[in-house]
Amino acid sequence: MSTGIAANDNADAPASFPNPAHNTVELGVPGQVEVMDATGRAVILTTDARGVLEIGALAPGVCTYRMIVSGGVGRFVVGR
Repeated sequence: MSTGIAANDNADAPASFPNPAHNTVELGVPGQVEVMDATGRAVILTTDARGVLEIGALAPGVCTYRMIVSGGVGRFVVGR
């Protein structure tokens, strides 16, 4: 059965956890990351070598992240 939603075959996008997250989110791989809020506004740009993002200051909602070097894209939810 087709849902009309394309499969996410982007192997370059690491899984984020925990999801939803509250203060930090782990991406599992190090690298430069850009995080955008639900409006598409860039809210974090980091070269964090640990693969962990500090997200405690972000407003609750869905964020999209992009791995700058690999081009991988993923999402996580900021919860409170």
